[in-house]
Amino acid sequence: MSRAAFPEITWPLDEAAIELARDWSQGASEQFIGWLWQSFHILLEEAPVLGKPKPDFEAFERSLTHHHFICLSRLVGKETGGFAAFTVHHEMPELESRKAAPAMPPAYDMAFVWNENPRVAWPVEAKVLPSTGTLAPYLGDTRKLTDSGAPFSGAAAQIAYLCAGDAATFFEKLSGKIDLAPNPASTGTDRPQHTSRHPRLKKPTLQIHHLLMRLGR
Repeated sequence: MSRAAFPEITWPLDEAAIELARDWSQGASEQFIGWLWQSFHILLEEAPVLGKPKPDFEAFERSLTHHHFICLSRLVGKETGGFAAFTVHHEMPELESRKAAPAMPPAYDMAFVWNENPRVAWPVEAKVLPSTGTLAPYLGDTRKLTDSGAPFSGAAAQIAYLCAGDAATFFEKLSGKIDLAPNPASTGTDRPQHTSRHPRLKKPTLQIHHLLMRLGR
């Protein structure tokens, strides 16, 4: 049994608080997804020469996600005037899933963290995919989320930054691996997205919003 971490001591969670956390995360999902898309389009405007990743693939992916986070933070700050019920974090650790030291806890690429209780996060994982034929890294993030992600909120997003290929092919191949449902909000827009639901034994059922963001023009 791990010793209690600072957030667990400072912000305890009983069943009533967990229920409120789930209500918050589900109610905010549509807004969070909208901001993720808006900030991505801002990123494309600021850095229009995006396409195939460079030889240092990990650095390309890490820095791309970081700049997306920067655009997201600016956008949220502008639209909320600095008065929001959450804060946006980059590489936030999920302490609920930590193992004994010296192991490091898993971390989300980005997360919307509830101010009411900072242990509650609406996480975002992001992967750069060179083509629609390279799903393994993306599915690795899906497993990461279903294993340890969003233990209180039950909602999350996955971003596929696709360098080459089309959305229909990506989601067709992804649907062969996990059960997908179309997201009505994406109909007739340039925001291809689907959702999947993942029952879990000791955590709330996880709803993942899969967002396909094209890097190539």
